[in-house]
Amino acid sequence: MTMPGDAMQLPLDGIRAVEASAGTGKTFTIATLYLRLILERSLKVDEIVVATFTRAAAAELSTRLRQRLVIADTLLGEDQPGRSRIGEDGEHLETRKVVARALANGIALDDLRMRAREARLAIDTAFIGTLHGFCHRALAEFGFETGQALAQPELLEDIRDLEGEIVRDFWRRGSADVATAALLSQTWGSPKALAKQACDPRWRGRSIALPEPDLAATETWFEAGVARIRTWTSDDLA
Repeated sequence: MTMPGDAMQLPLDGIRAVEASAGTGKTFTIATLYLRLILERSLKVDEIVVATFTRAAAAELSTRLRQRLVIADTLLGEDQPGRSRIGEDGEHLETRKVVARALANGIALDDLRMRAREARLAIDTAFIGTLHGFCHRALAEFGFETGQALAQPELLEDIRDLEGEIVRDFWRRGSADVATAALLSQTWGSPKALAKQACDPRWRGRSIALPEPDLAATETWFEAGVARIRTWTSDDLA
């Protein structure tokens, strides 16, 4: 277990956990590890998976990683790129630390420049997205191996959109009948209110137990009705 800020000390193999609250530098740490993998391990951007839980977090990561590669590419064009300058921000200082470490490990400056430039130009091919998106992409790329259909189903990252669509369709169908439309309007007022109640997570997994129909009693009632009808005369129908 480690805290943000320890990215320069973390080994680049095995499993490591970065644990911290919001706004304490997890994205900064990930960007440093990403750059180290490229400069120290010579990995290509399409060999690294960066996955998170939400699209918003993935978008922020993509911006920050792209920014870090731009900084690395720019700094490696200077003389003595591993030497810090007065007044530089944290992104530049951390990038220089990564460069200085790679140089100290015997990696040639020209090789570092080539790795940074290639990564910067290829960043659009990198996978930086959600966990759902990564699984969907893996299933699509290895469809034959996983026995998937050639036409991939639509990926639903938020089931609430589908639930809302189902409720709106039910509302439209019910509104075709005047009595049902009035009942829906009086009870819920709008499809949104109905969806909020019907799709409440507390209802998921529950079932409504209905009593078993008494077929014998129904049959007796039906036969009694038929027998009575047979006794009717024309006067009864008048």
